Amino acid sequence: MQTMTFQVHVGADGILKLEVPIGMAEVELDVVVTFHPRRNGPAAPNNLLQFIGAIDDPTFVRGPQGEYELLP
Repeated sequence: MQTMTFQVHVGADGILKLEVPIGMAEVELDVVVTFHPRRNGPAAPNNLLQFIGAIDDPTFVRGPQGEYELLP
């Protein structure tokens, strides 16, 4: 099984059109298509970068984070 990820645009007709060269010919395949709408703006990891250093209050203190188990 091989997984490919694409970012695509669906036109006004509402039809997703895919042309995916897979390097195989004359074979039968099971194909699974999963889709979800992208959020406006960048994905969470890049979006969070804008908040680094955003708290400029010197009295702000991060509270205790509690205990946790280290996994092997």
